[in-house]
Amino acid sequence: MAATTSYLDLPEFRQLYCRVSSSPSMKLYIEGIKCAKCVQKIESLRNTMPFVARLDVDIANQTALVE
Repeated sequence: MAATTSYLDLPEFRQLYCRVSSSPSMKLYIEGIKCAKCVQKIESLRNTMPFVARLDVDIANQTALVE
């Protein structure tokens, strides 16, 4: 069975996890970040996406901020 992502559009989900800001951004949880090499690989993706202005990985919280 394929996973569904329709819950992402629910008002309850958006109220809890979405914030409106002047600059478009996303904060993503990335399970399994354990070393500097992981961070380097993820942050190097920035070079392949010209529309991404910023990509910062927080190894302690296993999150990535994308702007």
